Amino acid sequence: MIGSTNDYLCNDSISVNIIALSCLASTAMAGTNSLSSTSAEVSWTENGTATSYRIEYDAAGYAAGTARNTSVVTDTFSIISGLMSNSNYDWNVQALCSATDLSSLVGGSFTTPCTLFAAPFVETFTNFVPECWDEASTGDLTTGPATLGSGNWGYGSFANTASNSGGAKINLYFNNRTEWIISSIIDLNGGTYKLVIDAAVTVWNGSSSNTMGSDDSVQFAISTDNSLSWTSIYVWEVNNQPSAGGAPYIIDLAANTGASNIIGIYATDGPVLDPEDYDFHIGNFKVRQSPLVYYTLGTINTENGTGVADSVSVNCAISGTAVGVNRIGSGYEFTLIDMRSGSQAGITMFGFNSLPHYTAITDGDSLYIEGDVAQYNGLTQFNPDTITLISSKNTIPAPIVVSDLDETTESKWLSIPTNWVSLSTSGSGSSNIDLTNGTDTILMRIVSDTDVNDSLVASGMPIIPSDNICGLFGIGGQFDNSSPFTGGYQIFPMRWSDLTICRNTVGIEDRKLLLLHSNCFQTQQMVCLKSDRMDLTTLP
Repeated sequence: MIGSTNDYLCNDSISVNIIALSCLASTAMAGTNSLSSTSAEVSWTENGTATSYRIEYDAAGYAAGTARNTSVVTDTFSIISGLMSNSNYDWNVQALCSATDLSSLVGGSFTTPCTLFAAPFVETFTNFVPECWDEASTGDLTTGPATLGSGNWGYGSFANTASNSGGAKINLYFNNRTEWIISSIIDLNGGTYKLVIDAAVTVWNGSSSNTMGSDDSVQFAISTDNSLSWTSIYVWEVNNQPSAGGAPYIIDLAANTGASNIIGIYATDGPVLDPEDYDFHIGNFKVRQSPLVYYTLGTINTENGTGVADSVSVNCAISGTAVGVNRIGSGYEFTLIDMRSGSQAGITMFGFNSLPHYTAITDGDSLYIEGDVAQYNGLTQFNPDTITLISSKNTIPAPIVVSDLDETTESKWLSIPTNWVSLSTSGSGSSNIDLTNGTDTILMRIVSDTDVNDSLVASGMPIIPSDNICGLFGIGGQFDNSSPFTGGYQIFPMRWSDLTICRNTVGIEDRKLLLLHSNCFQTQQMVCLKSDRMDLTTLP
């Protein structure tokens, strides 16, 4: 009877359904077996019977199953290539038991290391901290940098001058700072190298000069054993501190070879609490071959059909003769011309900061220069690291007589003897003067740092519309800020004596008539201003 302690309920109709387990997920291995700046090997363990796998990867943070990069493999590992250096990635693997039986996704993450910096290279500190560099806020040359990832170095326009686009700076005022900037690993194999670095000292948050503290120092140091030990290779102190405007310094790296070099910039304000409150600046960190490959100007000043310089970023040595004057008050903007081919080959020298051993640009100076080919608004330039004066008072080339300006007149010494009528008025500073001969229009650029501008201002007689430029010497230039760089050609008179200005003395209506004529000596009553004598002569 049911309910008694010895009664049982039996049912011989019970059935059991055995359901097979779905495709088992693999177990992703932690980390990577092999990792470089552009590749990584990931692996996993198979937990079932799958013999093929779908592997996927993408930038860190993507949703599993949505990766842009996928492949199918039959091994329990995969080598992922084509990666970006110093980047974070996620990856996932899915076991494929059959066409319809797939496991869940499992995976992991990895970060690619920085690419080894191969000399030569340049860091302009346009961003701070630069990619693959680091900073530290403690440690000295004995212990090396510590507390990585933070510090008081920061971005700042070099020498606190807004027109300088890049730089790093630190304020030194107290007696408790030991601050580092640390480069990535630099490969110095395959040659002899030097370090060229811009440095400046200014008042805090200003551009005027100041003095370093009595026991303050900023040092360049190098490590060849992954930061375990450091050797000082250059020191700035109060007795040899940089100027407020800054200058490039050259540090010999010939004693350093191998592929495991790290350069540190170590700043300390020492234990003495000095009253000086100043910013120390660095910029344009350049590891250069020494000596550099030498090229003639005609080799490195060429441009393609769209006006783009063929040799941009080439680091080399050049030579030639300075022609004209320096067109900026601080730094360099002058023309170097080489005549060894029998005709003028020229390039414009440009740098925001003057170099220690050559500051007074003089016509006829023969110069040896090291630096980089660059381009600005269509004009091929050379940014100097070092300038060496070879000799002075050399003969400058005869001007090339031209009737128009184009790509072939860039950075050449020119003469335009025909008459061109002004369409513009010169100002108290730099001015662009449009000139026409009735058919073509060219641009004459008067620079405020030349005596051309000074003389026009001093005379009280600016160039005005209808004035006729009866003679003109100058350097060819270009200012074209859009591709193709085949316009915007200019001529820069270097001195007041490079201009002969014929002025109209009659009314405005007659000035309009002057535009119909190209010879100021044949029409209207004119005044001719002979700029080399500064006198006025009435012409019939």
